[in-house]
Amino acid sequence: MSQKIAGSTATVDPVGTTPPKCPPDVKYPLLVHLLRTKHRVTKGASDDVIEILNELSRDCLGKKILPKDARTVEMMYSSYLPTSEKHFFCKKCGAYVGKQKKREDKYFCSNCQSSSSFSDSEYVYYLPLADQLKQLFETNYEEVSIALEKDPRAGRSRLITSTKGGWRYCEFRKGIPDQEDHISLSFSCDGVPVFASSKSSLWPVLCTINELPMTIRKRHVLLAGLWYGVNKKPEMNQFLYPFVKELIKLRHEGFTYYRAGEKKTCKATALKNISDSVARPTLLGSHQYNGEYGCTDCYHTGLQIPKGKGTVRVYRHLDGVARRSSEETNQFAKAATALKKKPFHVMGIKGETILSYVPGFDIIDGLIVDYMHACILGTMRQFAKLWFNSKYHEKEFYLGHAKEEVNKRLKLLKPPFYFSRPPRSLEEMKFWKGHEFYLWGLIYSPAVLKGILPTKFLRHWLLFIEALFLLTQESIAKSQVYNAMDLMVQFTKGTEELYGLEHCSFNIHLGEHLGDAVLRWGNLFEHSAFLYEDYNQVILKAVHSCKGVLDQVVNQIRTERSIPSVLITPAGSSVNHLNVASKERLLSTQNSVSCSNDDSNALVFSPNVEEIPGETRLALASINVSVKPKTLLCFANRILVN
Repeated sequence: MSQKIAGSTATVDPVGTTPPKCPPDVKYPLLVHLLRTKHRVTKGASDDVIEILNELSRDCLGKKILPKDARTVEMMYSSYLPTSEKHFFCKKCGAYVGKQKKREDKYFCSNCQSSSSFSDSEYVYYLPLADQLKQLFETNYEEVSIALEKDPRAGRSRLITSTKGGWRYCEFRKGIPDQEDHISLSFSCDGVPVFASSKSSLWPVLCTINELPMTIRKRHVLLAGLWYGVNKKPEMNQFLYPFVKELIKLRHEGFTYYRAGEKKTCKATALKNISDSVARPTLLGSHQYNGEYGCTDCYHTGLQIPKGKGTVRVYRHLDGVARRSSEETNQFAKAATALKKKPFHVMGIKGETILSYVPGFDIIDGLIVDYMHACILGTMRQFAKLWFNSKYHEKEFYLGHAKEEVNKRLKLLKPPFYFSRPPRSLEEMKFWKGHEFYLWGLIYSPAVLKGILPTKFLRHWLLFIEALFLLTQESIAKSQVYNAMDLMVQFTKGTEELYGLEHCSFNIHLGEHLGDAVLRWGNLFEHSAFLYEDYNQVILKAVHSCKGVLDQVVNQIRTERSIPSVLITPAGSSVNHLNVASKERLLSTQNSVSCSNDDSNALVFSPNVEEIPGETRLALASINVSVKPKTLLCFANRILVN
């Protein structure tokens, strides 16, 4: 099969091998089960679907292609599902005790010297990361092979763009031999509420490959671990034990996969963790934000002051507050572990974190402030509620009297079609999603609040908006980063001056650390939690009842990943694998490629292929030229025509 270059008869052979298909006797049962789990089809409905398919196959093929019921279907495909492991914890002290090998096995806990049955103990599911990466590279190589490409310009540009532009990533790449295939990972560990009627929550460990463009990265989120509990959080050092153990192995030995019959090895290093302000301290083993030294980035102590009927810890701007370092944090952790009386912490650190054993991972720089929770769902929501809260009706910034005018202006807005949600009224603010607060803050609020919010408060708000706008650009100059950091400092100071010290929240303080995060790891979109929050919804959709929550989720994920890419395109994917493969082969001709048609010959110098940008498609649409998303554009620096 071949792909033509537009306007010529030149052809480019696609590279890559076709992913292996499921055996015929397993393929159809697997697809039926995927239908059942993905769309919450009942067992009775599944049996009816099987009966219909068997009638069709009998008429068309003269034989049945499926067994008679869903139970038999499940037994047929179970051996083809990806590997999953149950890791158990001591019932008495919660220490990690390993995997269960046989149903009748018992464990002995060396920590508390107790023994018990595995069946009575708490466990987590672990899906080996090496197996998932192997499958990803074998079945989606055309998409993910870009992660293996060496970028000679990384670290040399004056602009910060993707993760590759951050100085931390550049340091990582310098230590990797040129001939070695090596990728880097980001991971997230955050709580996900499951049922509205209880305090139960799931804690997934999700991983992504940093070198992939965001459009591809979000299609390949890997679920490595999963914990479920009611009214509690997992003990992170125990929960992450199998994950950290495998990260050490991936760093030193890597994972293997087969490409065109050749065995290849690729190593992987976890560089970044992206979690909210509740999960981040549990990962580091430090105080929460409402405790002394609650910031995981610096040594700001915070200040406990009265608010309403209780107290609140606030974070006013202080000059000269030192940043934490991984070396000092490890020293504090060892010192805190040895303490036998209060305060049981040293500079906010309560004990050692298992993440300190992950090679290549810095426990301070690697625990990144997530701007989605800190700024979008934090600061933006804080001020939106503050302005319209009747509790502050006597304050100068109160806008409750202008709520109808604000709603009117929001209703008059006509955002472009690619905005995922139209603006909703203030009465529905409690239902706004993160993306809606993002649009409200950066796009709508400057125009909507003009002439309504007093000038000094509006100017103060625009300090925050401008800083966030600078840090979320696709390409950022370092001077812009430093400008944004100054704006965040002015915003923090202005909050205390205009609104009062009680409103100097921890989220506002985190805004002062965003500039450092951009310098280390690239623009804010590169390390936001939007990607992982979207995948959390995939996890929640797999839960059908309150019994066996972990089993439901893991079985759903394993089933979906067992479907070869040649049978089912991943949800949300519209990538043409042939086009991607052709692009790879075309770009491999570094100097030129020859093209011809009936009338002339052409020599194309420095050929390149890119997806047509969204703004270009919009411009073409305005003159009635329709171009589908993901369409590839072939272009060149110079063309010689004979």
